[in-house]
Amino acid sequence: MNCRAIVTLILGAATLLPAIAPLARAAEPRQLVVGTPDPALVAALAAFFAPRGIDVVPSPWPLRKPADAATVDGAVSRVRKTTDVVWLCDPGSGRRALCVRPQGQSVIVRRLALPAPTAGGALTAPDAAAVALSVQVVLLREDAESAPATVVAQIDDAAAYEKKASADPRQPPALTVELTAGAQAATTGDGFRAGFNAAYAPAFLQRHLGLGAGLSLGPSSESSPPESNRAGPPPPAATQSDLTVRLFARGQVDVWRLRLQLDLGPTGHVVTSHLPMPPTTSALTRRTLGYAVDAAIGAVVPWGRFFAGARAGLSYSLTEPAPLGWMPSSRWGAQAVAVLGVGFR
Repeated sequence: MNCRAIVTLILGAATLLPAIAPLARAAEPRQLVVGTPDPALVAALAAFFAPRGIDVVPSPWPLRKPADAATVDGAVSRVRKTTDVVWLCDPGSGRRALCVRPQGQSVIVRRLALPAPTAGGALTAPDAAAVALSVQVVLLREDAESAPATVVAQIDDAAAYEKKASADPRQPPALTVELTAGAQAATTGDGFRAGFNAAYAPAFLQRHLGLGAGLSLGPSSESSPPESNRAGPPPPAATQSDLTVRLFARGQVDVWRLRLQLDLGPTGHVVTSHLPMPPTTSALTRRTLGYAVDAAIGAVVPWGRFFAGARAGLSYSLTEPAPLGWMPSSRWGAQAVAVLGVGFR
């Protein structure tokens, strides 16, 4: 065999490869990996796909997020390259969705309007059949109009779906930063106060519960001594200011157009007192540290990412409060503030 014949054979094989490759892929066994360990879902998928020669097998481990499909590649791709993966996922909105990855391609996410799951989160037989039919539409490219009413919409990009779900206006934002201004009545200082708070509400709690921290400061309040019968100018008044650091847990729920909130947590107070020392003009400066528990309830009105509202609450001092001059001390205090803030999703 001369060199010309060898070259001819090589060129002929290269020409036939594109035609042989689809036949090899068609002959390769195909499987559907189910990443949700739900017996009803596995049975419904098997009823749809087993007659077409597609094996329905459970995933080596459960899948939850749209990006989890890559974790099964190492376990199944070495056995079969023609592998589809399907699972019920949570794209971060707190609602169930259907994730499908056809043969290693990009993940397809379908939002599902299914009823509340039963005990253990298992699907009912009709719901499992509806989900299996939706998977059939995606994988076999059949008539999309036959999809059940439980499929609301399809977004072919999982990242776009997560962004859309996190921007749901009916859901509270993940991070809020707010400014507060109002009045306080307490032994640690009466009068105007201003401050700011920041709170974070995680997605797995559907933004209804979160944690936060805050800082507030009020100008010095004054307390004059009782009048005496002695002649001469009255003695100077005592002044006091309070720097407050707050840690709180926040519960919130949207009702109509309002977002109702309840804050509860400990506070630390750095109280600075200036006590006059008559008959001299000097004053004694004293700083004390106190601890208290605060509870506040309020309502804000969101518009876009901004919100405004009001909040009122009570405070109980866990340490003996420092009295202001001649005023008696009390462990209870009250506060009412206006709130203006911005939320980030």
